[in-house]
Amino acid sequence: MPWTTEAATLVCGQAPAVLEFPELLEDLARRAHLPRSAETLRGLAPLAGAQILAARRERVAAWQRLLELGEEPDLTGLADPGRRLEASRRAGAVLAGPELAALARCLRAIDRCGEFLHRHAGEAPVLAADWGAPPSLASLAGAIERCLDEEGGLLDGASPLLGRLRAQVRSTRQQVRDTLDGLIRGRLGGPGEDPRPRLRDGRLVLPVRREQRSTLPGIVHDESGTGRTLFVEPLETVELNNRVTSLLADEAKEARRILAELTARVGAHAEVIRERLEAFHDLDVALAVARACRGGDWCWAESDMDGGLRLAAARHPLLERYLAPGRDLVPLDLEVGPELRLLLVTGPNTGGKTVLLKTLGLLVLMNQCGLPVPARDGTRLPLFDRLFVDIGDEQSLQDSRSTFSAHLEHLVQMVAEAGAGSLVLVDEICDGTDPEEGAALARAVMQRWLDRGTLAVVSTHIGVLKGFAQETPGAANAAMEFDPVARRPLYSLRFGVPGSSRALATARRLGMDAAVLAEAEALLGDEALTLEGLLERLERETRRAEEARRQAEELERRHGALREEYEQRLAGARREAGELLDRARREGEEFLAGARSELERVVRELRESGAGREAIRNGREALARLGGDLTDLGGPPPSAPPLRHWRAGDRVRLRVTGQTAEILGEAGEDRVRVAVGDLTLVLPLADLLPAPPAGRPQPVPVDVGYQAEGLDSYRLDLRGLTVEEAEARLDDFLDGAHLAGFEFVEILHGKGTGALRRAVRELLARDRRVRDQRLADQGSGGSGVTVARLAADGGGNEQTKS
Repeated sequence: MPWTTEAATLVCGQAPAVLEFPELLEDLARRAHLPRSAETLRGLAPLAGAQILAARRERVAAWQRLLELGEEPDLTGLADPGRRLEASRRAGAVLAGPELAALARCLRAIDRCGEFLHRHAGEAPVLAADWGAPPSLASLAGAIERCLDEEGGLLDGASPLLGRLRAQVRSTRQQVRDTLDGLIRGRLGGPGEDPRPRLRDGRLVLPVRREQRSTLPGIVHDESGTGRTLFVEPLETVELNNRVTSLLADEAKEARRILAELTARVGAHAEVIRERLEAFHDLDVALAVARACRGGDWCWAESDMDGGLRLAAARHPLLERYLAPGRDLVPLDLEVGPELRLLLVTGPNTGGKTVLLKTLGLLVLMNQCGLPVPARDGTRLPLFDRLFVDIGDEQSLQDSRSTFSAHLEHLVQMVAEAGAGSLVLVDEICDGTDPEEGAALARAVMQRWLDRGTLAVVSTHIGVLKGFAQETPGAANAAMEFDPVARRPLYSLRFGVPGSSRALATARRLGMDAAVLAEAEALLGDEALTLEGLLERLERETRRAEEARRQAEELERRHGALREEYEQRLAGARREAGELLDRARREGEEFLAGARSELERVVRELRESGAGREAIRNGREALARLGGDLTDLGGPPPSAPPLRHWRAGDRVRLRVTGQTAEILGEAGEDRVRVAVGDLTLVLPLADLLPAPPAGRPQPVPVDVGYQAEGLDSYRLDLRGLTVEEAEARLDDFLDGAHLAGFEFVEILHGKGTGALRRAVRELLARDRRVRDQRLADQGSGGSGVTVARLAADGGGNEQTKS
């Protein structure tokens, strides 16, 4: 399995301890389910083999996909039975009830885990393949569960004999209690006494005062601490208690037989169980890693050695826990290779150079353990065969080594062993000795690494080395940025220019005496001060240029986003306009087809009633003109102007049906009475249009022979009528209302017993002239009035019940 397979390891010496790698592994171990999995995570060592690392990555990535989908197996009850599982294989072994119950819960969890993995084989095929298709352990778990309760106690139904024995024990004990109760009532129970039965040596006895001993013959089993009370087993219950003892012995024997049988069944499956736990162990390790990076910005680093090393928005995975409240972790960007092999990092002491080196080293270790790293996509970490780290002070009082000597020992090893597949991280190279000698030694060491093709990131305060990195092929300067106005580090890396140490500026910020600073500047000399000033000015100008570039990129991004949004909106508007026009044409064609059908029906009726051919021809010509207008439809038709001014006698047109009517007079706010043939209606002004100009063909009026009821012609009052009478009235009313163009009508049936209301609603539900119906609002009559919406074409019923 990929987490426990032996493979070539990365040679890194004390680097993991220096880089706090064990702390990271401990953080991963806390997320494991099994103790063994946690130990495996604590013992992870960085490897140099690409194949085994790819296998680890594949499994962690599979768990990541499942976690992103919100899927995780239910591991309740899953635990490593350890030695108990091995013990079950020995002949005659008997596991205790609680141990067997815990094992049954473990078996159920193992089966659930397998079901989960096969259910999600499409999303995580490698995990399902690792699990395989083992035999189900459900029958073994079921056998244990049929015999034991949750706590491991044997159930009465574990065997027929156990059930009978326990029933006999209960029955005999009850006989003992009944006998003792009779003795208490007859011989004991004086004032202030507590003669309740007690249990001594597994037998029920009675407490008797010493002076009353003669009143209760029997066997004394115990006495109180004061000696005043004796615990006596009456002669009347001795045989019964003996029987209880015998039954309990038989029960214990049967219980042991059952537990032994269950243990033997576990032993027969021990190898399968062990294999399942082994398979889950590897799954558990990968799941713990996936949990650690869930919800964070982590990625899988590319491992192309020829492409060099690159960090994209990398973060130290442990640093956040040490940050002060309100302070955010600044991501790091860094790139070394393939041509650039040496990066010299300079800047002030508080600028984060050490954090940079530790972050890089820790991410290399994580990547070579097969773990994702806290960085963004595009991060590239080659697989090194050696890692050398020299960070922090190391001084031994025992052998009198200085800090410089300890660093020098590390450099000696790096010079001797670092090669083309090595990464070297050095903090403050050759610091702590004579600056000139230290600079010369550092140049020679770095040149050796360049000659061997070693990848190195080195920090320094030695000014001469900045020139070396600037002039030497394969080397480059980089500076940790510093805000000179706020006097604080920015913890970001700027490539191509060296950084100033800012020793005097830092001393000034911390309150150093001005006279001392002036003397230090005089001793430093004009040339050094000028160089330091040039570096600071270069930093400021570079920062301004980068800020201007960032602003330009942001403006370009915003303009691009706005352009794309407007183009999408314009395309959507055009598409929507086309769809609306197409829908209008379709609806018009459907209306025209319905109108033709309706007109033909009316024509037939007109012929049958003796109407003239001239009226029929006019109707057909009007329909043809309507069809021609529809064919020429190029956009939404202009809406007809509403009726604003009127007087009695004016001719108007009904908006819905197009019929011509005559205004008779006012009928309330924004409502008028109109005459449509012999029909008198009360309509809102919004439903009326000015009459068409003279000479335009008019709709053929139809006399339906229905007289509306006064001013409330849209209301039909059926109160007091029988159902048969109401049905006839309602049928005539709907004919008139439909031809009049009403959209809604109201039928008054009253509340009463509800019979008339039900009849009306049933008639409306079956009538094709009615689109839907509902009871009126409370302010308009409530359940005593039904409001019906009429179908526009006189057919189709979509009832809305209330």
